[in-house]
Amino acid sequence: MPGSQELLHRILLATDGTVTTILEAYAGESIEAIRLTQSIQPARPEDAELLAVDAGSPMISRQVLLRGVYSGMVFLHGESLIVPERLSPSIIERLGSTNQPVGVLLRTSRVETFREVLAVGEQRAGSYGAYFGSDEDAVLLFRTYRVFSRGQPVVLITENVLAGAEEAGGW
Repeated sequence: MPGSQELLHRILLATDGTVTTILEAYAGESIEAIRLTQSIQPARPEDAELLAVDAGSPMISRQVLLRGVYSGMVFLHGESLIVPERLSPSIIERLGSTNQPVGVLLRTSRVETFREVLAVGEQRAGSYGAYFGSDEDAVLLFRTYRVFSRGQPVVLITENVLAGAEEAGGW
């Protein structure tokens, strides 16, 4: 892995705000999304409030892993709740027909967005540990944020990464 200063420069020069781009700059390889699940489900009251929709409104729930194309290393587990009526039909279609991360779909569709971080912290990995080749007692760092477009929240995302992965011989 390159030195920290070189890494910092790569991140500063390559980042456009999407996690996938940040990870590609860090890893020095392309990142692919592996879709674990995707379904339509009603918005829970707490999610409905954060996304400014009525409780019970149809939402797209999606879980993905972001991993290195060449290394196969899993860098991130992500969960998204998407308000389908606030995105174009072509983006919704591509959510179902490709494994592209949400941020990449928004960027390639040239959707102007703003991200608002709601929470950051750490938690026990639980069943997510298996995605990272770790046990349930491993520590995951997480952040939850909303993605806004045209002044309205369109996606609620929670991202999990394995704490100390670099020191443990992972990424």
